[in-house]
Amino acid sequence: MDFLNIVELSKAILFRNQRIFWTWFSVTLPYLEYTKENGYRTTFPISGV
Repeated sequence: MDFLNIVELSKAILFRNQRIFWTWFSVTLPYLEYTKENGYRTTFPISGV
């Protein structure tokens, strides 16, 4: 599977599961921290998808 297919699949999943996505996002947001060296860096354990 190439990258474009992954992007399209992700968009379809997010479109169908917006409520789940925004719930996940609101839970994940506090774990995002900004550093000048690294830009945005997530400290959420299950992130990195």
